[in-house]
Amino acid sequence: MRINPDIQEKPDHLHYPACLGRKTEIEKQSLEILLYTLAALAFPTIISIMGVRFAMFSALPDIIFGEDGVKTAFFQVFEFFMIAVLALLGCTKYKVFDVIVMLIYILMVIISLLFNETTADALIVIAGLGGIWKSIGSFKAWNDYEQLMNTEGFPIFSVTLAEHDEKIANEKNGIPSQPSGIDPTIAAQYVMSQLSSGNADKIMPAIGELPQIASSPSVRRYMPEGQKESVILESPMKFDV
Repeated sequence: MRINPDIQEKPDHLHYPACLGRKTEIEKQSLEILLYTLAALAFPTIISIMGVRFAMFSALPDIIFGEDGVKTAFFQVFEFFMIAVLALLGCTKYKVFDVIVMLIYILMVIISLLFNETTADALIVIAGLGGIWKSIGSFKAWNDYEQLMNTEGFPIFSVTLAEHDEKIANEKNGIPSQPSGIDPTIAAQYVMSQLSSGNADKIMPAIGELPQIASSPSVRRYMPEGQKESVILESPMKFDV
């Protein structure tokens, strides 16, 4: 497997953005191949039922069934269906099916040009050319997707998830998380709401859980002779008297 340096694994999850972008790009191409295949083969499928033969798709049923036009027609429909199934499988993690579909499109063009039986073969040539254009780069996409599947972080490649996992690991190792900080004004509003609701006894435990408030210049503590800790909240508004 050829290594793509743009999506190589890097420390501290630095490869996540590039890997996620490439993965999304490959999956989008697979979906476009499927949608194009369904659209491009819809009309040939319809006229196959009506008995129209195509050079590439009638060769195998002619060998199996002879000159039976009905069986040949339905076998051609089955072949178109199988190409659509291969394109659908290309939307899974097995991107090798996109490569197979591209090779089929190449054969559609070559065989239809070399063994042109009817004017209907022109439809297959056009469909094949469009399919080649849509699936170009499938080999590289297949190689890159194989690399992505073996890269740390697949299939999510989420920096948010990595930060969450790192936080959980720090907590298990006893490393405290950094406090986010609380606005002193919000803290004062909380204390006043508790006082007005008669929950004054719950104020101190709550404040004790928020050490960053005590370090704020707008909150001061003092310890009177009764050894009961109290809090003075200074209003951010100043009045000149």
